[in-house]
Amino acid sequence: MTTIKEQYQVLLYYNYVDISDEDLTCYEHLAFCKALGLLGRIYISSEGINGTCAGTREQIKKYQRYMKKHPLFQDTEFKCENSDFLPFRKMFVRTRPEIVASDLFDEVSPNKDTGTHLSPGKFHDMLQNDPDVVAFDARNDYEWKIGTFEGAVTPDIANFRELKNKVDNGEYDYLKEKKLLMFCTGGIRCEKASAYFKKKGFSDVYQLDGGIIKYGQTIKEEDRLYKGKCFVFDDRLATPITQDVLTTCEHCDTSCDRYLNCTNLQCNKLFLCCEACKESKGHACTTECALHPRERWYREDVSIHT
Repeated sequence: MTTIKEQYQVLLYYNYVDISDEDLTCYEHLAFCKALGLLGRIYISSEGINGTCAGTREQIKKYQRYMKKHPLFQDTEFKCENSDFLPFRKMFVRTRPEIVASDLFDEVSPNKDTGTHLSPGKFHDMLQNDPDVVAFDARNDYEWKIGTFEGAVTPDIANFRELKNKVDNGEYDYLKEKKLLMFCTGGIRCEKASAYFKKKGFSDVYQLDGGIIKYGQTIKEEDRLYKGKCFVFDDRLATPITQDVLTTCEHCDTSCDRYLNCTNLQCNKLFLCCEACKESKGHACTTECALHPRERWYREDVSIHT
C-alpha cells in the first residue's frame, strides 16, 4: 500500500565529468526536465553536473532512465528519498564555474585525485574500530549543528569556500598523522576537499561514498554513529538520520532542531525555531523582523533557505 510520504521522491546526485559545451548541455537538460514536469535545482559546468530534483515516482524513474542513456551521465549514482510534498517550486538548470562552489577549480580535479571512497559499512566499521581515524565534517557550521558523527572535527565555516583558507593556514595540520574520514551530505564536497587535503600533505584521506544520505539509508538507525538530522538545500531543510536533537530554539532554548528562514527578506537569517515560537514570533528571528514590512510568503510547515 502506498503511503502519503511515498507520493513524491527527491533525487540527489552529482557526476564529475568533462563537458565540452556546458551551455548546450544546460539548454537540453532544462528542456527535458520541464517537459517531464520535474522541479529542482541543477548546476552544470565544464567539470560536471550537480543536481537535486523532485517529482512523482514515475517522473523520477523517467529522469533516471534519461540520465542512464545520456552519453555523459551514464554512470551517475543517485540517492533517492521519499517526501510528502514537493520541496521545490520551480525547475532551474544553470551553468556555473564549479558544480559546487569551493575556490578549488584550478587546484584539484576529482577525476584525477581524490580521497579513497569508503562504502557506508566500511566507513562505519573504521570509525568504530580503528583508533587512528578521525571523522572530518566538510559541511558548513549551520549544517553540522543539527547533526554530525560523534567526535567529528567540525570546521567553523559559514560556506564551503572558507575551508581552503583554513587548510592553507595549517589549522588541521595536527591531523596529518591520522586517517582522515571525510563526509558531507551526498559526497560532492568531499571529492574536492579530500583531493585538496591530499595535495597539502595529508596522506591517509578517505571519504564516505554517497555521503550522510547513503549512510542513513544503509546503516540501521540503532547502530548509526551519526546523531541528529542532515541539512539539505531544499524546502525540507533537513532530513532525519536519528531522533537525537542536538540544538535548542534561538528564542526560548527549548530543545529544537528545525530551521526557518526569517520572514524579513532583508534579514533572511537561517535560525532554529520551535513550533510555539514559530506561531508567536511569526516566523521571524527578532521582534524587529516580525514587524518589518518586507514579509516572506510561507507554505504551512515549510520554510525557504536561499
